[in-house]
Amino acid sequence: MNIIDIKFCNDEVYELKKVALTSEDVERQIRSINYNGIYEKYREVKDENGVEKENIPYLCPIFYHYIFANNTVPSPNELIDEYFKIYDDVFTHREDTVLYRGRNYKRIAIEARLLRTYPSLIRDFHFYLLLKETRAFTKVIYSCNEDIAGRDIKIVHNGQEYIVSLMVQTKRSLFFKKRKNEIRHQYGDNEIQIKLDLKKAKTIGDFYVYDKSHTVTLIRTIKET
Repeated sequence: MNIIDIKFCNDEVYELKKVALTSEDVERQIRSINYNGIYEKYREVKDENGVEKENIPYLCPIFYHYIFANNTVPSPNELIDEYFKIYDDVFTHREDTVLYRGRNYKRIAIEARLLRTYPSLIRDFHFYLLLKETRAFTKVIYSCNEDIAGRDIKIVHNGQEYIVSLMVQTKRSLFFKKRKNEIRHQYGDNEIQIKLDLKKAKTIGDFYVYDKSHTVTLIRTIKET
């Protein structure tokens, strides 16, 4: 058993355990995932009945809970199944549609939206592991709540906290990053943006990932601040 501690504090309970996954483990696991083949039938499913704009429950807690519980990255189908199982209390299933907040959505449209998010979850977790493995920082921290609030990864170095913002270097990604900063998130001087150019990015199977050159860039940027 790799549980370090179970703590009850007022109305909350915490379970702390060792994480044995490495970036190489994740690379080995995702190399065998046929993401493009699975996503093919969803490619043309975009905004059925406004599902893209609907505030559906977040996917990232499901992704990271699966890793926490199973010490492995979920496949796309495993993640979809886990998503609807965990959120069973908020979705009502009707054959090929799902009722949510009084509106019907095609289940395939929700699945398509989840699958479009899946590669970025893989990419960000893999980069978290790369940063941790450098041993260059006092702490490397990922939090679902912080992620939802717009802060991807936090690192601590020489007593100073930095927010690491991860983004794919496309017009769409950069537009939404700029918009998000203007509306919600002003980081100040402690934000470091790490952009991924898909034309030059390392690929593992069907996935684009950050590599060690990005960790070197991050370390150099911090040393220059």
